Amino acid sequence: HEAAFRGRLDTLRILIEEFGADVNARTGIDHKNGSVLWWVLQNSESNNPIITYLTEMGATSIPPDDRIDSDERSEL
Repeated sequence: HEAAFRGRLDTLRILIEEFGADVNARTGIDHKNGSVLWWVLQNSESNNPIITYLTEMGATSIPPDDRIDSDERSEL
């Protein structure tokens, strides 16, 4: 999440492609907060290359549980 949020595409690629980081991992101790793609979509321009990369890698925009209405999840 930090690499994506800080715009570090190079680091994000290494974490996902070399270390197998989960592109749909969610933040928080209980893993009920938003996915990395959800956070980037909330905090950056739509033309951010990280959004393109995460989408190409199969990431889903998953909001925090307290923002999900009847299991609503949006995919790009």
